[in-house]
Amino acid sequence: MLLGISLAPIIYVLIIGHYKEYMIFQSSIRRGLSNSEYSILILLEYIGLFSFICWFFEYNKQKKMHSYFYILLYFFLIIWIDGKRFLIPTVIVLFLFFYTHSVYFIYKKIPLKLVISILIILFGLLYSGYTLLYKINTINSLRIIDSLYLAFRIDFGRDDVTKFVLYKEIIEKQPILNYRGESLIATFLFFIPRSLWINKPFPHYRYLTAALYNTQILDIPAGMTPSIFEMSIANFGVILGIIFTLIFLIFCIKISDNEKSIVLKAMYLIMIIGILTQSMDAMIAMIFLSVFNKLFQKLKFMGKSII
Repeated sequence: MLLGISLAPIIYVLIIGHYKEYMIFQSSIRRGLSNSEYSILILLEYIGLFSFICWFFEYNKQKKMHSYFYILLYFFLIIWIDGKRFLIPTVIVLFLFFYTHSVYFIYKKIPLKLVISILIILFGLLYSGYTLLYKINTINSLRIIDSLYLAFRIDFGRDDVTKFVLYKEIIEKQPILNYRGESLIATFLFFIPRSLWINKPFPHYRYLTAALYNTQILDIPAGMTPSIFEMSIANFGVILGIIFTLIFLIFCIKISDNEKSIVLKAMYLIMIIGILTQSMDAMIAMIFLSVFNKLFQKLKFMGKSII
């Protein structure tokens, strides 16, 4: 059952098409996916990841060597399907979380230091190779070590876009949104088709990228990845944005600490990492799942949570 569910993102890609675009590792925008298609794909990716890892640690008792080949292959396919480098550290963190809560860690059948060392080395080699091969323009103007640091900071840090939005808000007095809460409306009402709502706001990254490139929302050359910090400031203003971010993160951490389910703890962990380093649009499916689960827990629906 879990293995069948884990195939959902792969089946979805086969259904929506864009086969030629998937021959190259690139973002969903370059592959021609609409916002709604990408939202569904993200949801299926995380459901698939959790399903496969649960199968690996719960039902795959013997853990033979070929089992680790299967999980590495599955991780590779999901990362390739998603097209974003962020998913590489995500699957590493997810695997380590489940591993440290499994009997294999308790009985120390596989040393944790060895696993972490291997994963860090693999990630470093893959990321460095990608940077050196595909970011030639940056390499030409900087030393290799500096260019690797710059690429890592751009891909996994969000201080640049946060400082940009603060500059627009405080210095230039020109918010990147047309009105407060505009991109949050698009995030939480993503399921409403634009054909039914012509003036529906766009995802937040479009406003951010358009402001960075000083162009129109529909003319952006690529998508700049936001985070909850600058997204909150853009939607609520500087003071309220900072307050909202802190309250939201503390609330998520507190809920996670109170959970007994390992799967739910893992979901909250990935959700927190995601909203800190990615657009909230990418995490909205997990936010909805966590909210629905809490509602069912409060209502004691059949005495169980939905996960």
